Amino acid sequence: MDFDDIVVKESPGLCRCCLSEGCYKDLSTEYTWMDDTEIYADMLLDCFDISISQHSEGPNGANRLICEVCVTRLRDACNFKKQVLASEKKFVDMIGRGAFKPKAVTYNVPIKSETILEVQPQETEVEYLEEGMEFADDDVLKDDIIGQTSTEDITVSTLPIKGKKGKPKKTVNKTEKKSCSKIVLVEKPKISKPLTKDKLSSPIKSERMIQYKKWKDGLVKLVTLIREYSTIIPFRWFYNKYYCFYCAEHFLDSKKLKQHTKEEHTGFIRNKLLRSLIKKNGIKLDISEIACKKCPKTIKSFEEFLEHIGYAHDVKYDSDVTQHCASFKLSDDGMGCIVCGQRFRFFGPLLRHVHKNHNNNNYVCEYCSQTFLLKKNLANHIKKVHKDENIFKCVECGKKFISAHTLDKHLTTDHKTFILQCPKCPEVLGSRYLKKRHLALVHDEKTYQIPCELCHKVYLSKSALVRHNLRVHVRERSFNCDICDYKSFTNNTLQDHKLKHYDVRAFECEYCKKTFQRKKNLQIHRRIHTNDKRCVCSECGKAFVQNTSLKLHLRVHHSIVKNDTSCL
Repeated sequence: MDFDDIVVKESPGLCRCCLSEGCYKDLSTEYTWMDDTEIYADMLLDCFDISISQHSEGPNGANRLICEVCVTRLRDACNFKKQVLASEKKFVDMIGRGAFKPKAVTYNVPIKSETILEVQPQETEVEYLEEGMEFADDDVLKDDIIGQTSTEDITVSTLPIKGKKGKPKKTVNKTEKKSCSKIVLVEKPKISKPLTKDKLSSPIKSERMIQYKKWKDGLVKLVTLIREYSTIIPFRWFYNKYYCFYCAEHFLDSKKLKQHTKEEHTGFIRNKLLRSLIKKNGIKLDISEIACKKCPKTIKSFEEFLEHIGYAHDVKYDSDVTQHCASFKLSDDGMGCIVCGQRFRFFGPLLRHVHKNHNNNNYVCEYCSQTFLLKKNLANHIKKVHKDENIFKCVECGKKFISAHTLDKHLTTDHKTFILQCPKCPEVLGSRYLKKRHLALVHDEKTYQIPCELCHKVYLSKSALVRHNLRVHVRERSFNCDICDYKSFTNNTLQDHKLKHYDVRAFECEYCKKTFQRKKNLQIHRRIHTNDKRCVCSECGKAFVQNTSLKLHLRVHHSIVKNDTSCL
């Protein structure tokens, strides 16, 4: 379609560059793309010297919007302009350095750094020029000598010196006929050239390899001592799962990890295999059941175990490699930091806490748990090492994401599209969680169901099951009210409780002016005025405003106790 045929509509969200609808980015707002910041109004001004006008009247009001297609074209144009300017600058610099001048022919014989010409007499017959003859000013002799300076011990018979125009002519005496000349190239000692970057880097690399080998040998010996003298269990953590240190099997529960390691990997393991298992990010150790296998000594920490085997069993090890070992006390009912005692329900937040507060490294890789000082270093690590995992690409705009969750969020917020379709029916879900919930509820997929061992409830994630156990079965109440004796499981529940002590009703209904303490109660109340009866009885078709009213109706009129599926 021609540009003149475009019909300008009055609906908001109008692109000021192509007059199309559906845009969401403002020209004067700063956005981040590929670790760079972009302001599209400045890019238009720098690249095309175009300034988009601003009007209070119009579809967008005072906002100046641009669509994603125009953003891509503008970004390509700016990059092309930068490329052209950079190429022009480089070309001019090469011209100034004389990079394109014709070069002399070189030979494989190494050129000496400096030569000294020394003339020595030699008895030979030389034919002299006749007296009074003139010759043109040429440089045949000079070029010949220079061209042969790259050879060694060259002997050249001299020609008589030619006379130059405008100067007195040289007269050759008879006594000089007996004399002759021999040109000998006497060289100075060769000056050693500085080593290149490659030559300098090779000893540094070899030194690093030696240090790395020493570090790895020390860790291999330490792991061997741990296996021989203690009940400590090494493990890995990858993407919210516990992984066996010796094989690729993973577990959701630390209890199953410990049981697997004790049953499957108690035998002898070669040092060659241990070397391949040790990575640069060190070793994680579970010391929840730490004890010495050689004696009944009670041990409480990893450092105490190392001291014990040193003086009690005369075991020697490299103490420098112990700083690459991080010890934890794993538990499925919550665990604490062994340094400061802060409690965590899951291992992921505990690991981030340890690296942030008790190590120099602040950023943790979500793939391999390796830590980094700077966020930029973490981004480069993910791009280089985990490039195979970086396969989550948006089909709409081409952006890449490091996880499926971030891709789904991008599709939902930026493109308003959902590509998660159920593999067993044509229904399309809004997120991966909803897809798992749909498969678990509608199609009864057992792989997505994690049942509670103490009751009939089923959950989709390990974290939800742990919260359920702590809330219902353990009855953990960590948040206390400072006015009364009320205790709650979460801080949000505590804040809702505190509203009872203060008669503050900040939420008012716009229909009947009734006030509420909580926003959720106001939203449920609004359904009465809008006739929103979203809870429908499957038996008789009667609709209700709240789900609790529907459950009561099912019990009274149909003798049905509705299963509590809110946990899913």
